[in-house]
Amino acid sequence: MNVFCRQTESKRTRRLTAGLTAALVAAVISSALASVPLGVRDDFDYTDTRARTTGVELDYVAGQLVFHLGTDSTALPVVAVGDNPRFAAGEVPDDEFLADTLPGVTLEVRAGTLYSVRLEHEAASLSDVIDAYLTRLAGLGFEATHAGDAGNVQVYEFDNGEGALRAVFTPTGEGGRAYITTL
Repeated sequence: MNVFCRQTESKRTRRLTAGLTAALVAAVISSALASVPLGVRDDFDYTDTRARTTGVELDYVAGQLVFHLGTDSTALPVVAVGDNPRFAAGEVPDDEFLADTLPGVTLEVRAGTLYSVRLEHEAASLSDVIDAYLTRLAGLGFEATHAGDAGNVQVYEFDNGEGALRAVFTPTGEGGRAYITTL
């Protein structure tokens, strides 16, 4: 009986050790994967008082995911920008993160570095917003993993082998909100 107990205990120890080793390897691999830095290129016309939406495009340039506002691109659903703020010609502030003043755009900046971007997209449904991001980021070399959901909230992680980022999608009355953040 003692031999059986020692063998069972030995098997449990090996399984526990193997499980802990696998967890440690996974933690090291995930911590070694860098976050994808974010950037914004703002070509929105802040003097146009008629614009209520703007096009947005995503590009991956020099290891940075860049949100390009003010484009005619239809790769992603348009972003609601409301009617404020607007400036007279020649009075538009020179601010790298001026887009944060638009109602449908929120930029979270930490120590001068863009940490997250939240965009309010106008679309027929949240799934249209999610599908557009999945398609565009796949085109930029990112692989998507559905990381979870809670009710209407959908969470994805995107990895391109060089780095990763997380996206949280929530429905709005006009379409969907995309919150993209570095990990």
